Amino acid sequence: MVCNTCAEGETCVSDDKINWRCGQPDVNTMVCNTCAEGETSVSDDKINWRSGQPDELSGFPEPELLCGQDHLRLTVQKRLLEERGLNASSAHLIDPRCHQQVDQQEEMWYLVQRRKGICGNMVEVDADDAKPQLEEKEGQDEYSQLQMPE
Repeated sequence: MVCNTCAEGETCVSDDKINWRCGQPDVNTMVCNTCAEGETSVSDDKINWRSGQPDELSGFPEPELLCGQDHLRLTVQKRLLEERGLNASSAHLIDPRCHQQVDQQEEMWYLVQRRKGICGNMVEVDADDAKPQLEEKEGQDEYSQLQMPE
């Protein structure tokens, strides 16, 4: 491995996290080399790094979207929003009348009912618009040539 041969003052650096070489540490590497025990390099934007707790948000599931037959439900952990300076109770679609909030102990549910109108979460199409027309051509199977109706 090339990094075992680095000279004094050099460290293992990479531009793509695949190919490594010896080089001068950048400011972020120098910051991360000063991390205390139990800390690691963390970044919010993958550009600026700082020492911090590994997996600061571990134990908190990613937001979940459940698509039911008559509604959509987005579940978001309150801490994920609050740590980014967002107020969980004020999140809404463009029109705040289009959803219902359920404030659970550690998470928020945002419920959107499937309905026509201003909330725009239901699209109506006639049968012809919903299905592509198949056109069979010589030497091709029936699915290789799709045409949408005009």
